[in-house]
Amino acid sequence: MPPTTILARERSVGPAGDLTYPATAMTVQYEVVIPPRTPLHTGQQVRIYTLRPCNYLFPTDEGEPQTPRFMAEETGVEGRIAMVQARGRGVTEFVVTNENIKSQTTKAIVAVQHTAGAYVKLTMGEHLLLAVTRRKQPTVDSIPMERGAIVMWRNGEGQQKACHECGAKSVEP
Repeated sequence: MPPTTILARERSVGPAGDLTYPATAMTVQYEVVIPPRTPLHTGQQVRIYTLRPCNYLFPTDEGEPQTPRFMAEETGVEGRIAMVQARGRGVTEFVVTNENIKSQTTKAIVAVQHTAGAYVKLTMGEHLLLAVTRRKQPTVDSIPMERGAIVMWRNGEGQQKACHECGAKSVEP
């Protein structure tokens, strides 16, 4: 089964904090803004693409609403979702262990709106864990979903692959 593509914005980057990795190893946090094709769950094989806004490339007349446009670029993160953790009410984080040995990113933390069945699929044990840990956490900012956005894919050499219109579901490159 091919990995699920995750289209996300980069939130932050920090050192891996693990002595078994080189000093250049990084942990990157992402926020999923375009819903994945299938709900995210533990054990799922994923590939993460970062979204860069590119509306400035498509000027429109003033006052006209513009469809959000993004350029999707490879992050080098491809691996399995190792665990789930709570960030706050309404947001669930998944920890992805990167299996790409050429990447400096060892681990990615992917935050997504907690909409059971649509964006997130949890086991009963994970539901219980989140219920206990979320009770003490305040409500944090929500992650807005970009519906109807246009995503242009870019390969590793910087060449544009194709242009896709994303509705409620994302499309594979």
